[in-house]
Amino acid sequence: MKKQLSALCFLVIVTITAIAQEKDFPKLTGSYLGQKPPGMKPEIFAPGVIPHSTGLALGLNMLDEGTEFYYSQWEQGTIRIRDRKLLYDVWTQDTIAPFSGKYRDWDLTAAPNGQRLYFTSNRPIEKNGVEKSDADIWYVERKNDSWSEAKWLGEPVNSDSNEIHPSIAQNGNLYFFGRFGPNICVAKYEDGHYEEPEKLGDEINSEYVDIDPFVAPDESFLIFHSNRPGGLGGNDLYISFRDFENDKWMKAVNMGAEINTENSDYCARISTDGKYLFFSRRNLETGEKKFYWIDAKFIEDLRKEALKNDK
Repeated sequence: MKKQLSALCFLVIVTITAIAQEKDFPKLTGSYLGQKPPGMKPEIFAPGVIPHSTGLALGLNMLDEGTEFYYSQWEQGTIRIRDRKLLYDVWTQDTIAPFSGKYRDWDLTAAPNGQRLYFTSNRPIEKNGVEKSDADIWYVERKNDSWSEAKWLGEPVNSDSNEIHPSIAQNGNLYFFGRFGPNICVAKYEDGHYEEPEKLGDEINSEYVDIDPFVAPDESFLIFHSNRPGGLGGNDLYISFRDFENDKWMKAVNMGAEINTENSDYCARISTDGKYLFFSRRNLETGEKKFYWIDAKFIEDLRKEALKNDK
């Protein structure tokens, strides 16, 4: 009898919760939260659906043809990775990712094939160990319909310095910042292991803050944000294109007034299907943060302009 009452109570709680969730959260179907795709000008992504203003929203990663996404959010004195998925053609509510929630986890970026998620964390290296005073790079791998336990990427990528905001190319090369202060570096992947990280040149880095890299899967471009002089706001997004013929990065250029504003624009990502550029924007007066998206073809227009000016 007690078991039956317990089961009945559980069903009642589940039903009440489901009704409350259904009331508070709209039923959304289709890829990209059922949103109308943007054109060649940035638009707010999913207005009124994602809780943009409650904490610092970082790095929206859209995977699997726009049917699942992950991002970082400051909340309750810490920072966690959150997710949503399209299940049976209906989007789930925003939840803490299964591998996050206990420690500070942030700056997540998906591998190009969506089979790994790389992120920054201060979690202990050893199980039940002490939280680290610095930040390291960790990753999880696809495991059926979920993810593996978080794995420490190890040395020589990680060190006693900070390793923050990883972004990985198809060939395994890993871009991040922190090892050399607020500048971007790369750890090249050769013969099945990582080499010592190298700071990128002055085509990308400056004496100012140059952080939060996102590298294209084929390393044809690198997007980051900077507070260097000559920008339009608090932080602007910049892009450097790869000159494959001469095996070098081209001088980084401001992504322009279509992307950057008098506010702070940061944390760019390309959806794993290559269709859209996502980024965050923080209003410097109100503090409100929102995700924006734009057709990724916009980058090709920037490339043409950069190549023209480079001649």
